[in-house]
Amino acid sequence: MEEVKALLKRIVAGEGVDPASLEDFVRLGAEGRLDPVLAGAVLTALAVRGIGPAELMGVVKGLYSVCAVDESVPEAIDTCGTGGSGTAKYNYSSAVALALWGMGYKVAKHGNRSMTSKVGSADVFFHINWPQDLSPARAVESLKKEGFAFLYAPAFFPSMKNFAPVRRALGIRTVFNLAGPLSNPVRVGWQVVGVSDESLMPVFAQVLAELGRSAVVIHSRGGMDEALPFEEFRVVLVREGRIVEDRWCRPKDVLGDYIDGLDWDKLSPSSPEDNYRMMERFLRGDAPKEFLAVVALNAGLAVWLVEGLDLRSSGEKVLEFLRSNALEERWQELIRRLRDS
Repeated sequence: MEEVKALLKRIVAGEGVDPASLEDFVRLGAEGRLDPVLAGAVLTALAVRGIGPAELMGVVKGLYSVCAVDESVPEAIDTCGTGGSGTAKYNYSSAVALALWGMGYKVAKHGNRSMTSKVGSADVFFHINWPQDLSPARAVESLKKEGFAFLYAPAFFPSMKNFAPVRRALGIRTVFNLAGPLSNPVRVGWQVVGVSDESLMPVFAQVLAELGRSAVVIHSRGGMDEALPFEEFRVVLVREGRIVEDRWCRPKDVLGDYIDGLDWDKLSPSSPEDNYRMMERFLRGDAPKEFLAVVALNAGLAVWLVEGLDLRSSGEKVLEFLRSNALEERWQELIRRLRDS
């Protein structure tokens, strides 16, 4: 406890923070050994001071120290964002994950129920019948055998429930909202990470580099944690632990004239049910072109990352798949096998 008090004093004083001290903070809190007032004070002080690479890495390492599995699947990719844009939107990252799986990539989609939006990835996947009671071990088995798994964060980090009362009482976004997307339980080798706060892009890129991952960090001009087909977006590219590129892109760099004449007002869900219906349509292969444009844009960036193709070729590869494939039958077959096993 004294170590955590010392940590709090360093944060408040604006001094450097040793990542190991934050790793200990996470572990102690997960074990239920922290005074809630002290835990809340540290989380609040970090939120006020701002999060740098050292702080974020310390929390990520702390999360891994209490993870329910000790797995590494470096050939897998995750699509996850920070949320926090405050805008009603569809859960695009889940559709992107399914598109990549359909294209033959191994996908470990990490996520949770809704935190900052109307619908979280867990809400979507449970709606389309991913088993809510699937154990972490069986989820990892599905990833290795079937090429896909939804990794429900509370199942893989069960002891983090001890922080839940403090986080609810604070009612603010904390460092855990940022560390979650970087803490995929199976330590994927590839990531597409959306960041709503542009100032955090270099922080995320540095942590991903230190984790030895290859990733593309995305931020749209309007403040969304994904690329959108109607505005410029920034990408920071990390390859095998090195930051190699940082630039602004136009949607047409990836999708060409596919986006001409589309009605972007169709991308404003008004309820969770709208999100669920859109995912059902996506699986059936009859989602509107506007929704497919967002999926293709972000999945195209994933292909660009993994395959090393140019942006336009990457986008066209995804569009070609989406034009000619529906995922519903294959998805339902996967769900049947999981329930029967």
